[in-house]
Amino acid sequence: MKAYSPVSVIVLNFNGRPYLKQCLDALLATDYPRFEVVVVDNASTDGSAEFIRLNYPTVRVIRHAQNYGYAVGYNLVMDRIENEHVAFLNNDVFVKPNWLKELMLH
Repeated sequence: MKAYSPVSVIVLNFNGRPYLKQCLDALLATDYPRFEVVVVDNASTDGSAEFIRLNYPTVRVIRHAQNYGYAVGYNLVMDRIENEHVAFLNNDVFVKPNWLKELMLH
């Protein structure tokens, strides 16, 4: 059997509150045993970060003071990620439970 390397799943968010419940529910149903979910919030004004903190205590939230956009938004948090393996997702992506297992074990 293959070993399960830890993975950080990083979700970039900017005023994506309408997508977060479905996105995070799907991510947390992932059947891969060693992963963390990190939401990078690009200075949302729609209550996204507060929604996550109240409803998803296992999800790590990193807030930027301004909207840095796509690439910079992701890159600015990489020094705060400890896992060697990283998966980047948008907040409007809804994964199936086996997605990370398929990615990591094949």
